[in-house]
Amino acid sequence: MNCFNIVILNYNNYEDTVECLESIANCGENDYSITLVDNGSDDGSTARLQEYFGQNGDVISCSSKTYKMVNYTNYSYGDGRLFIGIDKNYGYAVGNNIGICEALRAGCEYVVLLNNDVTVGTRFLSPIKKVFEDSVYSIGIASGKIYYFDEPTTIWFNGGNIRKFSYRPIHYDYKRKDSNQSATSVRDVGFITGCFWTVPTKVIERVGLLSEEYFMYIEDVDYCTRLRKMGYHLVVCEASHIWHKVDFENKTRNIQAYYYARNMRIFVRKCLGLRRRFEAYICLFTIDPLKYLIRLDFANLKLHMRGLSEGVNKYVER
Repeated sequence: MNCFNIVILNYNNYEDTVECLESIANCGENDYSITLVDNGSDDGSTARLQEYFGQNGDVISCSSKTYKMVNYTNYSYGDGRLFIGIDKNYGYAVGNNIGICEALRAGCEYVVLLNNDVTVGTRFLSPIKKVFEDSVYSIGIASGKIYYFDEPTTIWFNGGNIRKFSYRPIHYDYKRKDSNQSATSVRDVGFITGCFWTVPTKVIERVGLLSEEYFMYIEDVDYCTRLRKMGYHLVVCEASHIWHKVDFENKTRNIQAYYYARNMRIFVRKCLGLRRRFEAYICLFTIDPLKYLIRLDFANLKLHMRGLSEGVNKYVER
């Protein structure tokens, strides 16, 4: 049994996924296995990744409608790697949950959720393992310092928190040039982006899987909130480094405007009390739309309002 099982989700992004896998292979770690889940890609990357993993790994397929009951007992890790193909794109949470279920079945001490559009630094898991071993309190998630791929000394994430009033996530040291990449400090934080999580299997067994009603975005806010309510700590280990291929300008895309509004409404109804709901609704229904109006961004304003409407309908469906 390996100490870590790294779960990576691919959707229509063969090149970045392979680059991520190659960086892991060359990072100097050896106590890990990999579960790669293809989330119903329609660009041919499913077959290409199946061929890539078929060289040394095992290949299985499943429908996410039954994934929690799929019997994997006839499959074992070949060379520490497993590829799972899903029949269609059911979203970030479902794809990762399939990988998490397989990681738990295979047996490991920690599950690592890693975006496929990252590359990892040398021995990025060893300092995180030490954090768990040395901790005197219960850690729910540990992560590392995340840099921009195209600006390799500029920080994208170094811990975070959930904003008061709006209840959206913020990143510490965002876009700050890092003058101390050799830092080894460990910090307790209020939020960790889902780009890179290390979660003990015993925590997953107690807290459960990712919430699947969001499809994409806000799943990490939801899970971090659940963990903190149950008394777990979230920590960032600055000795662990990865690089993320994210837009440096951080322009709001149409898909983000829709899903952030939709999913924040689901999150607010699900996770916040009455007073905090009221605060969040002021932001969602007045401040956020006003920002789009000021920028004359009517396309995203329309998508934001549509997301708010569908968010309440999605919550009612639950």
